[in-house]
Amino acid sequence: MPKNTEGLALWLAEHPLITYLFIVGSMIYIFNAVFRPRKLPLLKDALVYGLILLGGWLLLFFQTRVGLPIAQGFAVALVLMLIVRIRSLFARRAAGPNAKPEDSAPMNEAGR
Repeated sequence: MPKNTEGLALWLAEHPLITYLFIVGSMIYIFNAVFRPRKLPLLKDALVYGLILLGGWLLLFFQTRVGLPIAQGFAVALVLMLIVRIRSLFARRAAGPNAKPEDSAPMNEAGR
């Protein structure tokens, strides 16, 4: 399969340590922000982070050798998460200090 040798993909392939750190950092942030339901016990936490570190090497391989846009995909995911956080911050600020969050409001019969 041909490598993607254009612009950012070429730079990321030439700097594998920076690419690996970005991929692993993104995976850790996304895991903590989206998938972590509660605080895990220490050994389970170590196992999860160990698997994230190992998975980072696999994704680095796909990024640098196969040419898939892994780091770019994580960058898009991080930007979308930032947009959601900013929107929720403005929504909470507009609702006022005594308003309940929308997620905790009970739904009526119509589902609205």
